[in-house]
Amino acid sequence: MIKNCIICGKEMEVPNWLIKRKKYCSRHCHGIAAGQRQKEKFAKDKKLVHCMECQKEMWLPKHLQGKQKFCSKKCKTEFHKIKDYKRYIQKNIVKDGNCWIWIKAHDPSGYGVASKERKKIHAHRLSYLAFKGEIPKGMCILHSCDVKACCNPDHLWLGTQKDNMQDCIKKGRHTTQIYDSSKFFKGGNYVSSR
Repeated sequence: MIKNCIICGKEMEVPNWLIKRKKYCSRHCHGIAAGQRQKEKFAKDKKLVHCMECQKEMWLPKHLQGKQKFCSKKCKTEFHKIKDYKRYIQKNIVKDGNCWIWIKAHDPSGYGVASKERKKIHAHRLSYLAFKGEIPKGMCILHSCDVKACCNPDHLWLGTQKDNMQDCIKKGRHTTQIYDSSKFFKGGNYVSSR
């Protein structure tokens, strides 16, 4: 008896005892059908999940739901780095009122110094990075409490250098130098008038 393949439509001759069972003309067509069935099965079982680091949407099959939390290895390492930074900050502060005072190393101007991937970074910048997110290039982290060693993320905000100077002037912390009248500014250097 002649029957058509349900995948490619090719005619095939089928013995009477196989008429009900034979659906495909070759192993290739059978493999295509099996793949389609598998995809349909997984499509029913998939669930929408968000990456814990970048919030990217992922469709996970049932057997991975609850196990896979990140879309890539990069996201996983970034997430654990931030977690480690938070733990590092919590271990190296003393809470003084609302401020978190950095107790490790300080630079000459009084800001806390920490290390991030073997590079020195101000502790308040590391705290902002760990608790609030990325710092755009060229931006400053400003303190609302005016305590240089403070790492409390609630006291930190993002701003430009101009914002930093305006905040400094508004709070009366800016010191302006008064130059001697015998000197004048020329080409980036102060030159004596003699």
